[in-house]
Amino acid sequence: MSTLAERIKLAEKTTCKTNCIGFAFYLLGYIDPEKYVGYTKNDPHVKVVEPYLSRMTKIENPDLGDLVVFRNDNDKYGKRVEHMGLIIDFDPYPVICHRPGVNKKIQLRDDLRHIFFAYRIISSRKFGADLTMEYYRIS
Repeated sequence: MSTLAERIKLAEKTTCKTNCIGFAFYLLGYIDPEKYVGYTKNDPHVKVVEPYLSRMTKIENPDLGDLVVFRNDNDKYGKRVEHMGLIIDFDPYPVICHRPGVNKKIQLRDDLRHIFFAYRIISSRKFGADLTMEYYRIS
């Protein structure tokens, strides 16, 4: 298995057929190669995303390398995952590496507070929902 730095370097070369969830699971070593992981009409997140998250430990205080998950609280399948990223630094607040959307280039250093605020506004306007933030660590 390649290192986190090697996986990031490989992920920088593509934007095709991938998303934030696939990118996060790829960085954590759960899937290889990186691919789109998410929701389709026939496969809601409870069948696709939750099995990966169930392999991890939900935590309260994140550290480097932990997964951050934004959840929409207004989805017919439960608390749907809207976005994911990996905590790569504290400067002094959490900094994440993430793919900001389907087929988008990765962002190596984004302030978690700013990203969460932006997604929260979008979720509120688009779905009438609020977002929550959760942290996970590989067990």
